[in-house]
Amino acid sequence: MLNKQETAKVIAIIQATYPSFYEKADTASQKATLDIWRSIFADHDYAEVSSALMAFIATDTKGYPPVPGQLNAKIRTLRDDAVPEQEIWIIIRRAISNGRYGYTKEFAKLPSVVQKIVGDPSALREWADLDDEKLNTIIRAQIVKSYQAHLEREKELDMLPTTISARIGKRSVIGYVS
Repeated sequence: MLNKQETAKVIAIIQATYPSFYEKADTASQKATLDIWRSIFADHDYAEVSSALMAFIATDTKGYPPVPGQLNAKIRTLRDDAVPEQEIWIIIRRAISNGRYGYTKEFAKLPSVVQKIVGDPSALREWADLDDEKLNTIIRAQIVKSYQAHLEREKELDMLPTTISARIGKRSVIGYVS
């Protein structure tokens, strides 16, 4: 989506903001930079990349130009729609409360990310039989840990260009928690 001209604009903004880092850049290195940045941000539109760049520049306290990974992280932050950990637990706890008899229906109602964490409808059934202390300590801690691992994996995969992430595949690193 980010074309050559838009990529050149992004790089021009970086060079104008951090001129001392680029004063000795020759034509070959400028072309290589343009090609690398264009391939890394091929899946992003100009508005998204330029917004991330402006956010980076506005919050930069170190005085160094961004590398692609930093802008990718900023893009992720700007569009992050992750469900807070506390909310995940509330959703799961609600499903568990009806898990003894309606665990299959409760599992089907869960958002897909929560289904990945729970892993299987039978987990809701098993958790419904646990005492509150074990449920609120051990199971909750396992769910939080699984969710954090899921978010980290998704973050890393989202930062990759589509051509690379397609080769890797979005295999989940989480699963059944018991």
